[in-house]
Amino acid sequence: MSFLGTRKKSKQSYTEQHLTKKEFPYVVGMVFLDVASPIFLMISLTMTSAANVSLLNNFEIVATTVIAFLIFKEAISKQLCIAIGLITLSSIILSFEDLSSFSFSLGSLFVLLACICWSFENNCTRMFSLTYYDGRCIFDFF
Repeated sequence: MSFLGTRKKSKQSYTEQHLTKKEFPYVVGMVFLDVASPIFLMISLTMTSAANVSLLNNFEIVATTVIAFLIFKEAISKQLCIAIGLITLSSIILSFEDLSSFSFSLGSLFVLLACICWSFENNCTRMFSLTYYDGRCIFDFF
């Protein structure tokens, strides 16, 4: 009935690890990007419809994958490339206010900026968490 996790009882003790100089840029990046992303998103909501913002937020998948591939040298499958292409195409279509005049929506630009910030934050979190994950599950859900 309860969805709250409780710490798994183990004979091993968990020690708190301190940040190293190597991880410090990732932590600063995570904090800065987690502040900037919602600001960009709130600005975009004043300039475009909530439906457009919601659909354009799917671009975060593309940005996260491209950043992981280009900067962090992650592998990308063929299916993921196709999905990235389709999401990018739909984001381009949604970014234009009027297809007859091809005027770009400024609100859409702020949504895309928020997505890019969250994408960098996702990758910073991943790089930071690789240091501390040891494969043990510390929560029991009942």
